[in-house]
Amino acid sequence: MYTRKFVGLLGWIVILSVLAATCIAYFVVVVNPVTKEIFDGFGRPLTETPWLLRVTIFSSKRFWAGWGWVIGDMIIFWVGMITGWLLVSYSLE
Repeated sequence: MYTRKFVGLLGWIVILSVLAATCIAYFVVVVNPVTKEIFDGFGRPLTETPWLLRVTIFSSKRFWAGWGWVIGDMIIFWVGMITGWLLVSYSLE
């Protein structure tokens, strides 16, 4: 009984951690005042978004870390959310 409650709590912690990491990665931008380089919340250097993506998906003033990081972030996000939800749903059985 207590094991299922713990697993459910762990699932919610995973979900909230993934959401917090997503906010840090995509909404926190740091500019180095000396070099004028732009970094995200995890310290990854950001560059200008390619023109086609800027027109279709991102806003006009959006920066990104590159394809590798975008794909990696998506994998981490969805695996974390699915894992968290599976833990929560296991605790509700």
